[in-house]
Amino acid sequence: MADRERLLRGLASLKQGGIDYLCFTGGEPLLHPALLPALHRAREMAINTILCTNGALLTPEYIQSLEAVGLIPSCNQKVIIGSRRL
Repeated sequence: MADRERLLRGLASLKQGGIDYLCFTGGEPLLHPALLPALHRAREMAINTILCTNGALLTPEYIQSLEAVGLIPSCNQKVIIGSRRL
């Protein structure tokens, strides 16, 4: 697992290399302590992101954090919460 600074440097390298789309997957990406900062940085760099997760660690609070970094549009949050019965 890359540390936070290495991950953020990697995002800059990807953008410089012309990458505009990035899928965060795993293992389970929700376990990475720098996931939210990485998603935020990717958004700042105009890198479109996708998060592939089994959703087991999603809580209403975590979903709000993902939304705050631009990953989940507000309209999808209700669907996710409803499907998980959170």
